Amino acid sequence: MKRSTFFWVAVIVCISCSTSMAIEVTIYNLQYVSDLNDTNSPYNLQLVDCTGGIVTSKSRKSVSSPWRITVQDVNEPNEWGGIHVKDLDGTGVLDTVSVGDEVYLSNMFVEEFRGTTFLQCITSNNPQVTVVSTDNTLPDPITVGPNDIAAPQYNSGDDSWFVKDYQAEKYEGMLLKVEQIEIVGVNQGKADDNYVLADANDPCQICWASDFANVDRESSSDYHEYITLGQFYCDITGILEQYTKRISGWDYYQLLTRKTGDIRPELEADITGDCAVDFEDLAVIGQYWLRGK
Repeated sequence: MKRSTFFWVAVIVCISCSTSMAIEVTIYNLQYVSDLNDTNSPYNLQLVDCTGGIVTSKSRKSVSSPWRITVQDVNEPNEWGGIHVKDLDGTGVLDTVSVGDEVYLSNMFVEEFRGTTFLQCITSNNPQVTVVSTDNTLPDPITVGPNDIAAPQYNSGDDSWFVKDYQAEKYEGMLLKVEQIEIVGVNQGKADDNYVLADANDPCQICWASDFANVDRESSSDYHEYITLGQFYCDITGILEQYTKRISGWDYYQLLTRKTGDIRPELEADITGDCAVDFEDLAVIGQYWLRGK
């Protein structure tokens, strides 16, 4: 009788162990929170299979650093549709993944790291990335104003920077674009590599951006060569990330550019100031030429 009891207890324990498998979720499931006073993922510290989406960026700090990608679900084009993924242990599962691939992510560990929700590839979990299709069109970036992803505010009392509210949280990991902006500050943030973007029509609207994930940036520079203090830009595109380390006085959102094409300075031949060189500019030039005659 004692042996029989032990047998059934063992069976129950084994069944319990087998049910502690990864839970299948969408990016929206991972990111959405109803209360912005707690922006942690509802699946924080859990193992998940993520239905994934399209890879919108891929970068690493150096050749010896682990790869990082961002994935966006085209079924959630407006909010809560992006996620950061990092090969924390250097497992190699992201090595052959390319921008434009549609991916399914298995056995990913959900971790809130420095304010951002990450899917972490950890060796002991046997993470896997399945490429469903390749060369997909990337989702269009969401056009936002600087205040939608607002720069942090400074607290002189304890020499810290803090997010006033977390309305930008819904855009974390997503592809965004800010238009008609000017660089009004540099050397901001934890690593002094953030620059300040201000709305050209309302300079009180500002946000922070950084180029550390830009694959075309020279490794010896904090900024891409197109970044110049006082320069006007038609638009700047990037992936939104939050960086938080409150013990050091930092909490802010930053727009991370991915490549040279994400940074569009005003064109010299753009006479009309509409960020395009077209027949309207030629018409203006023609008028000057006729008057000169």
